[in-house]
Amino acid sequence: MGFHRLVYSLILILLTVSCGPGSGKNPHGEDDPLAQLIPDWVNISYTVNGQVQTLTPPFLTTQNIAADAATGSCTGNNIEIIFNGTYNPDKVSKVELTGLTVTSNVSAGEFTFKACMAPGSASVTVTAYDQDNKPVRLPLTVSINAMTATRTLGYGHPRYPNTGFNVAAAGKNSVNGTVVLETIAKKQTTSTGNTGYTLETGFVNYMHEASP
Repeated sequence: MGFHRLVYSLILILLTVSCGPGSGKNPHGEDDPLAQLIPDWVNISYTVNGQVQTLTPPFLTTQNIAADAATGSCTGNNIEIIFNGTYNPDKVSKVELTGLTVTSNVSAGEFTFKACMAPGSASVTVTAYDQDNKPVRLPLTVSINAMTATRTLGYGHPRYPNTGFNVAAAGKNSVNGTVVLETIAKKQTTSTGNTGYTLETGFVNYMHEASP
């Protein structure tokens, strides 16, 4: 009886040592299989005043983006937002983004999703699939609240942000000392960079001729 109790105690000790607190790693030293399947965010990028801006993780619960409209391949009031990240090409068969209509580039362990988003809100999910084409149970998610930034004068001009204006002036003499008010310069330019935009410039001037 004493011998059996000794053997039972030794078994309990061995089980206690081998079943310690979980580390999230394979006990044989290999990486956690699930961790190898989960993709990673790199950044979210967009354009403000002609300059590319990036957001890096961790992202806020709702990420607010104020960006230029009609940037990249987008037109009208749509905002180009680019989602970048990485994945393990040896374990993952494909990566997809849902929540927005996107153009995808997924290869060699990197993914890029380009979306033309109208002002408003969207819930974005990036899902990886294993070699059996089954979705990994821990996708990437981010909530986007997008709005157009305040535009500076000349936005949409072919040479924006380095725009220039040519103004020609021609005035009339006043008659009998009266005040003359008229438009002396006006020009409208159609944008060749972003269709649907025009830029109109002009100013008025008045003159007063004193009595002799």
